[in-house]
Amino acid sequence: MRRAETSFEKYMKIRQMTIKQVVCFLRIKNLLATSVSCHICSEKMVDRQRRTVDGLCWVCDNSICPFYRNTKSIRIGSFFEGFRLPLADVFAIVILWTESKQVKDIVSDYGFGKNTIVNIFDKLRAVVKDFYDKDVVRLGGPGKICQIDESQFVHKIKHHRGRVPSSDVWVFGIADTSYSPARCYMEIVPNRSANTLLPIIQRICRPGTIIHSDGWAAYAGIKNELGFEHKIVNHK
Repeated sequence: MRRAETSFEKYMKIRQMTIKQVVCFLRIKNLLATSVSCHICSEKMVDRQRRTVDGLCWVCDNSICPFYRNTKSIRIGSFFEGFRLPLADVFAIVILWTESKQVKDIVSDYGFGKNTIVNIFDKLRAVVKDFYDKDVVRLGGPGKICQIDESQFVHKIKHHRGRVPSSDVWVFGIADTSYSPARCYMEIVPNRSANTLLPIIQRICRPGTIIHSDGWAAYAGIKNELGFEHKIVNHK
């Protein structure tokens, strides 16, 4: 019986498509604009074939416009803008990034340049950071359980190499166990005081969430101050 293609394999086939097929595919995925207006006359531009890396450009078709027959990149306003690599190759690198592929492996397996891959990876991280800065993670909800805990990360010097950090790092985590695997939020914190941890819980956990924690004193205000149902695990 023939094995079904994985999503990864299907997406990677984009490199075998024609330029028109690639553009159509990316538009269906809302990764390329389906319409662009001329910045001079405000009329809708048309996509025409041109001798560019993409084979297509937006062209102003308004004969009375000073911008008549001038062009804009088919990538304008998209993630792909600014890269010289063909659209299909940029998308392929994006897919490889989602599969947690290493830069060195992509260079050896697919022949892309290292600097190009690093630039695309950097832009992807910036997009993800911007997304979570604007749309903060929310976990839990009515009747759902979130487990919370804080951990200290101690950096140890090996073989007398590196510098000893000025202080150890505290990380506070919240895990929504209603999902499988659990969805988590983690944040580096300066300390584990109530003034530091309680605002994070209030920001991340939706109203009605049931909080499970250990008996750390900073969590005492979860019920009285934040209004969450709070259950404590006694590790002793």
